[in-house]
Amino acid sequence: MWESIRYYLALFIVVTWPPGLVFWFVVHPFVGFWRRLGPWITYAILFLLMAVIAAGLFRIRDVLPAVEFETSYPLIAVALILNGVTWAVFFPVRKQLTFRILIGLPELDVKN
Repeated sequence: MWESIRYYLALFIVVTWPPGLVFWFVVHPFVGFWRRLGPWITYAILFLLMAVIAAGLFRIRDVLPAVEFETSYPLIAVALILNGVTWAVFFPVRKQLTFRILIGLPELDVKN
């Protein structure tokens, strides 16, 4: 059971994080270009790009998490502590982090 959980967690991380990083590193350096296109076209292009990357990673899913690294309980403890710190920071500021801000609409707004 634990092996399945670890496998699917690794698969989820490997398939979802790289497209998210692509989103970040493709938008920010070229924000002027994306502003000219507008948010609808920008998000359509970027989500299509992210979906293609995720689908490609999913197709090679047998190769990606093929290395067995064993479970490291000290690293799990550190991850839980850092996750707790993340939530402790998030809760006080969550009212300012609207959905528009979380998806980056103010950055793509032409008025900025």
